[in-house]
Amino acid sequence: MQSLSPEMEEGKASEGYVSNRDLDALVAKKVMGRDESHYHYTEIPNYSTAIGPAFDVVVKMREWEWLLGLWVETDGSWTCQVQTATWEGQETAKTAPEAICRAALAACKEKGK
Repeated sequence: MQSLSPEMEEGKASEGYVSNRDLDALVAKKVMGRDESHYHYTEIPNYSTAIGPAFDVVVKMREWEWLLGLWVETDGSWTCQVQTATWEGQETAKTAPEAICRAALAACKEKGK
């Protein structure tokens, strides 16, 4: 079993310190609530690189009644904005799935999840 690195545990994924697979593992744990001891690293959905799994992250945030916005910038990058009852922030990345994941992690960090 692959465990999360200290950088991932500290929430540095939103700061660009991890690979997409590490980002996926962090999303699985922090956003989706999966216990990392119950799955193999290769079984984690590709949340940050595929739109289907990324939409599962969107659905989870909507279950928490968070508001979301997603748009493409003029340079072709994507921005995802998340608004909770007490926090608002946004993350920009090269792809929509990665922007969704980074914004979800930033919101979870602020909410103490």
